[in-house]
Amino acid sequence: MLLYLLCLACLGSVAHAADNPVRYHVRLPDPQTQTVHIDATFPSIANDELIVHLPVWRPGLYLVLDNAGSVRRVTAHGPNNEPLEIRKGRKSSWIVDLSPLGSGSHDVTIAMEIYANSIANRTRHVDSTHAFLSGSSVFLFSEATRDAPVRVTFERPSFGADEPEKWRLATGMAQPEPLTAETRSYDILIDSPVEFGLHERVDFNVDGVPHAHVIWGRYNGDSEQLAEDTAAIVRVQREIFGKLPYERYEILPHSAPGLRGGTEHYNSTVLSVDPAMWTDEDRYERFLSLVAHEVFHTWNIKRFRPAELDRYEYLEETYTKLLWLVEGTTSYYDDLTLPRAGVVDGDRYLKILSNSIDGYRTTPGRMVQPLDESSFDAWIKLFHRGADRSPDRANSQISFYLKGALVSFVLDMEIRSATRNARSLDDVMRRLYEQFPLGEGGYTRADLTRIIRAVAPGVDVDVFFRDSIEGLAEVDFERAAAVAGLELVSPAIDAKSSSEEDNDNADPPTRLYTGLSVNGDHTVTRAVSNGPGYAAGCIVGDEILAVNGQRVGGRSTGSFADLIDAAEPGVPVEVLLSRRDELRVITFRPIERPDGAWTLKRVEEPTREQRAVYESWLGVDWPSDDDGEESSDDD
Repeated sequence: MLLYLLCLACLGSVAHAADNPVRYHVRLPDPQTQTVHIDATFPSIANDELIVHLPVWRPGLYLVLDNAGSVRRVTAHGPNNEPLEIRKGRKSSWIVDLSPLGSGSHDVTIAMEIYANSIANRTRHVDSTHAFLSGSSVFLFSEATRDAPVRVTFERPSFGADEPEKWRLATGMAQPEPLTAETRSYDILIDSPVEFGLHERVDFNVDGVPHAHVIWGRYNGDSEQLAEDTAAIVRVQREIFGKLPYERYEILPHSAPGLRGGTEHYNSTVLSVDPAMWTDEDRYERFLSLVAHEVFHTWNIKRFRPAELDRYEYLEETYTKLLWLVEGTTSYYDDLTLPRAGVVDGDRYLKILSNSIDGYRTTPGRMVQPLDESSFDAWIKLFHRGADRSPDRANSQISFYLKGALVSFVLDMEIRSATRNARSLDDVMRRLYEQFPLGEGGYTRADLTRIIRAVAPGVDVDVFFRDSIEGLAEVDFERAAAVAGLELVSPAIDAKSSSEEDNDNADPPTRLYTGLSVNGDHTVTRAVSNGPGYAAGCIVGDEILAVNGQRVGGRSTGSFADLIDAAEPGVPVEVLLSRRDELRVITFRPIERPDGAWTLKRVEEPTREQRAVYESWLGVDWPSDDDGEESSDDD
């Protein structure tokens, strides 16, 4: 609290902050050691102390990080290079004693050496080929100068780098000179990651606005196709919101084995991709969905935000119950953008949406955690990885990405139904963009419900929030699907229809279900609460050795799944396992379940209104019948 009050006291201590940029100088004397040196100069400081911080999280990742843990050394000096005492105030804050400088205002420089080897979480990474810097992990800030303009200069390495003369700078910030970046405030600085080094560049334009993929790492893709597909995605989303909110946009893919994911930023995005993606059709499709997700965020969170996030608090968590709209609705639109952009056809999109519905309906946590609670608990649950991620997550949690996307689909169909397809969720998103510009307070739940009512007065918004957002009622996908001329087929029916030919009485195929997921090392990685294995006491981390006396992974026996498939329905199985190097025997009875998945299919005879919804929703035509006749026009 004392430190917080000191920070507030600093707010009035800067003379002419708007005319005095905070200056950062980035040096790479030894990039091969994965270190970066950053000098931060804070202008016209008039207090006896200067308090500076590194944020403890980065925008787009709702997880507390130990950015300060990578700082090797910190020093401070005054305008004439006189050394100043600097000490730690808290885990990511430092206090500089300015009393030796005397009265008046002074420029103060803090020099940091930072170890940068964190590319997987898209924060900082340096080696002989590049320096990737996400601002919140490397650039200090002071509350006294947070709203001052920023200028960053870069030095090419002179030693330890591959072809240093070819190192180029890429960032969403303005670049008045080749190795200089400028922006209006610290908030935009840390939302404008920097890629400095060797990279491939694929340029294209949308509405005369320059865009580019700036690719670090292994790249052997089709640049012309990449530019064409990305431009189509941007145009589709511009149609939703009415205009592009930037003067230039940089997409920064990092292409290296094992990388995945992406992070949205103000005028750019950072993508983590495996190099196989460039030539594998399925992976490339998922990559385009990722591009669509992050570009959509350029509006949804980067130009309008929930009120709690309108001005970030960098030193602690900031909670909101609206991440389902920030991330979930964006996830709805990332896949929906693909058919509208002509990247996939209608059938492929229905398969993608079907997979999401099936994944949701087979997750027990959907009946435990409401969607708004999932949003609120993002900081302690969803974003943890590795050993920090709870093995019980499938039983106790639901992703606000997954359920948020699906309830957005339901809301979209409710709006289209209530307005006879005159309006859609597109209109809600556009009004949020128009009515809640960044920095003017943000929107609340009440604002969102007001806008939905204005767009579609016939939608019962209170019931939608009570059941789908704040409650645990089953989501009515069947009703939503029917609006667009679709039916949601159950696993049993789908499995039966795909297995039978002319036999209407054929029983649907089934499989024995344990509720256990077992990896290639025969170790349980998930035990879901609706399965008999969980009830019998199998836990994550158990090593499965044998089933009914037959060794798992033996030359003639097969995997755990193979041995379960060979078991007799209704008969208990005996599982020998190792837990903490102690042998145990657990017995349970696998249950029979339909061998299939929830699947969306077009109805055979859609009404004219259903066809109209389908076509405007996906941006594709309803397919003609096999005999060339059009579907029914009955209302």
